[in-house]
This record gives sequence, structure tokens and C-alpha cells, in this order.
Amino acid sequence: MKIANWLSKASSRLESANISTARLDSQLIAGHVLGESRAWLLANSDHELASGQLTEMDEALRQRQNQTPLAYLFGHKEFYRRSFIINKSVLVPRPETEDLIDLALSINLKQPRVIDIGCGSGIIGITLALERPDWDITLSDISSEALEVASKNCQKLELSDRVKIVNQDLLGQKNSSYQLVIANLPYVPTGMQKNPDLQAEPKIALFSGEDGLGHYRKLFSICQESKPENIITEALISQHDQMNDMALSAGYILVGSTGLAQHYRAKPGKT
Repeated sequence: MKIANWLSKASSRLESANISTARLDSQLIAGHVLGESRAWLLANSDHELASGQLTEMDEALRQRQNQTPLAYLFGHKEFYRRSFIINKSVLVPRPETEDLIDLALSINLKQPRVIDIGCGSGIIGITLALERPDWDITLSDISSEALEVASKNCQKLELSDRVKIVNQDLLGQKNSSYQLVIANLPYVPTGMQKNPDLQAEPKIALFSGEDGLGHYRKLFSICQESKPENIITEALISQHDQMNDMALSAGYILVGSTGLAQHYRAKPGKT
């Protein structure tokens, strides 16, 4: 079968599966298997596919028809200009999460002890470690499988000797004095569990009670006692007012916001 014929078939199948980026995804699958760019595919549309290549492309197509994200098929995803290892134990990095990085980098940390809680693949904490080599970064997650991915990303980006990794829930029992807590915690309401776009990703990293804010309630309750100076969160825009109320009750005020990300700072005299 020629590349052009396979792309036409693949696009039709993905369109039938309600994949909005059917043509692009077909090209990306073919390019990944063949090790070629989209431009090469278009310039060599008459190229005959080997049987092994065709088998691999068809299997990837089958999985994509079943809503498997391309990042899981390819084993990597771009985030903040870098490629990270990704598998089904962690969420697929999303462009909007880069806003957390920008908010964090805008803070002048005098004692830069930073923890990325619910770190998943480690993209946030690792990116901060690369952007700010003088920051002391800790990655934490309750999932040991997720931490394995984070550890691989640290090794890949040569940060194993600089970034600490701990297996714990949120800030753990020892609430050390972090100057910045950065948290992309689960915030999807449980009523959205049937959303097909979320079926392939780990539920432990997505859902947090009826309103999606269970994990953040627990976080702000902990921070009310341990009082880190800064907290950066990600949540749905529709949840931001509730987040602000939780933060205020815990002694924090909103000082910055962009997209889904919010930056809270402890009220004067509360740290």
C-alpha cells in the first residue's frame, strides 16, 4: 500500500471515530513509524509501505480510534520546548499547564525551596529546575508508577543529582518550609468520568469529588498550618472563585492569574 492510500484510509477511520484532528493524527502516526517528517510524507506519497511498517501503523491507528492519546502511542510529549517521556501511568502534558511555569518564574524566591506536588511525569518541577538551576526542587506524588516516569525524565535531562523525588501524598507528614508549592492536582468533577477524551488517562490524576476540588481543599488545609509563602495551582476557570475562597480561609490571597493557573501568597504576618 502507498503512503497516500494509507493516509486516506486512516483519516476516514479517525473521522468516523470523531477524532477532530484526523488528518493530522494520521500523518503523525505515519511519520512516527517511518521516522520521517510530515513534509517527507507529502513529498513521497507514492512510497510503498513495507508489510512490517503497515502492521505497526495499523495497530497505532486502531489504538487512536479508541481515543488513546498520541503521546501514549509515541511514548513522549513536548512541554515548554522539551520532550518528556510519557506513559499511561501519568497525564498527557497540556499546553495550558505551561502557564504554571510562567507564573513560577515570575516570582523572586529568596530561599528557593520548591516542591511540585502530584508531579506525575515531573514536567513542571523538572522544567523549573532547568530554567532556574539555583532552585532546590522536590518532586512528590502518591503514585509510585508516576514517580518512575519522573525519575526517567530526570535521568534523560541529567537532573538526577539535583532533583529530589519523594513518594508521598501532597506535602506529606513532614511539612518542611517550602517557599513555593506548585500543584497541578486532580480537579475534574467525578460527573465527567464518561468523557471519552479522559478514558485513557489515569483516573487517580484526574478526578477529585463531585465539584473536582477535594484535593485542593486538603492542600489548603495543610498549608494553613505549614504556611509556605507561595502556592501555584491549576483548575478550571469555573472553579477559580471557589479556589479563591478556600485560599482566603487558609490565609492566602490571589496575586496573579493566567489561564487556568493561579498564584496565591500568604497574607502578611501569616508565614
